Amino acid sequence: MFHTRRPRWFWSGSIGLVVVVAVVLVLWNTNRRPKMEATNGVEPVAQAGEHSASTVMQPLPADPLLATRAGAPLPPIDFPPGSIEDACGLNEFPSRNEHSDTDKEERYKWVNSPFNTEGEWKALESQECTEALERYISGVNPFLWGHTESIRNGAFAFIELENPLTFGRVFADPEGDFARVQEMLSRPECLLTQKTPYNWDLKDSCHAEALMNYAIIHRFCFDEGVWNRDRKYYWEEDNPTPEQDRFMWREGLESSWVRHKCEELDSTLEFTRDQYPELHQFVQPRQNHSTNGTLIPILFGKLKHFTSKAQSPSEILIELAARLGDESAGLTDHFVGWRQSYFEKGYMFGRLKGFLFSPHWRDLRAKREPSSKRLFGVLFLVEAAQRTETHMKFNWDWLAEHLCTAPYEDLSPLMMEPKEPPAEPKSCRVVVDELYARDDLSNSMLKLIDQFARTATELDVYD
Repeated sequence: MFHTRRPRWFWSGSIGLVVVVAVVLVLWNTNRRPKMEATNGVEPVAQAGEHSASTVMQPLPADPLLATRAGAPLPPIDFPPGSIEDACGLNEFPSRNEHSDTDKEERYKWVNSPFNTEGEWKALESQECTEALERYISGVNPFLWGHTESIRNGAFAFIELENPLTFGRVFADPEGDFARVQEMLSRPECLLTQKTPYNWDLKDSCHAEALMNYAIIHRFCFDEGVWNRDRKYYWEEDNPTPEQDRFMWREGLESSWVRHKCEELDSTLEFTRDQYPELHQFVQPRQNHSTNGTLIPILFGKLKHFTSKAQSPSEILIELAARLGDESAGLTDHFVGWRQSYFEKGYMFGRLKGFLFSPHWRDLRAKREPSSKRLFGVLFLVEAAQRTETHMKFNWDWLAEHLCTAPYEDLSPLMMEPKEPPAEPKSCRVVVDELYARDDLSNSMLKLIDQFARTATELDVYD
């Protein structure tokens, strides 16, 4: 083996040259890194909550643990001024799926992350955003919040009440409503018996409206109702549009607003056995979970009625509110969801039970293709309701959209599985023409058919 000997000055010079090159590379890379990380190959994105006409690049913090880059932005959408999307700066949010798929510690460093390092919404620090959320959610029916596609809550969408149930009504006076519930439960005449399962004349004196309001407070604030609400999620493989992406962010903001309203409540409003033992003796969760079809007597104070499913306090209170005449409680029906199921059946006891018990209504609730039989059935109910003292109003837009727009399902009564929809369902125009061909229509029925046809035409769902 041969060894080549080099002078000592040669090795010293070589090492020095390497050190100099390394220092130059480090300095050059340090000078260009902030710019590369800030843009990440895309245009700079403003902080959530800012609403300037042009986006201004913000100076980056020196601390590398703080925000250093932005999540990929989406194409901006022209949202109406004052809307939740506009007021809360949803155009500045990153992709919802990208945000969810990124490590939590990493996404908190994004300058356009909707959350701060403690996981709180930055947008909710804006008064403009919270006011926009309150304007919207105060007018939302809790049973239609996230359940607009549910066949079980169709009554709330179709029947328009004089005093509708809304979050605004529910959060107007929770403390007062709870006091009225306590007062009501201390009065024997308000605790109905099996011989008198309902008495709508007691609506005001037994505080039926307060009872319904408090039942919703209990569900959403003390029984995880916000978490159990139905939400629409578009997965990455669904390739969501920018509108769908922003819709998912909006759902989260709405839920957080309701949670914050709940956090403002006094914890003593919760219906617990320890805090209100004298109250809980009347309304306590039913313990028998039997589903074998036998009749199981359940005590509700002096009220006895039968069930095969254990119920929560909110479910029992909703049914009692329906028995005492609250119209919104009387529209409730059991709902089975993938997160949570609710089993109140106020429709069996409320003022509108004749309408909601009808097989015509029960058939219409499902999202099935239009037919002259189905349309005639619901119009028959509307005609009958107009002759009563209930003075119900109806949402014709909902009926036309529900009956005339695909997709349709046909649920098997045995298997409860969707069947294949018909290849060419009838249009609503054809269905209406079939009704006009009948020779047994009253003048009032003809007017209702005309109104339905006019609404479907205006919504462009007639053909």
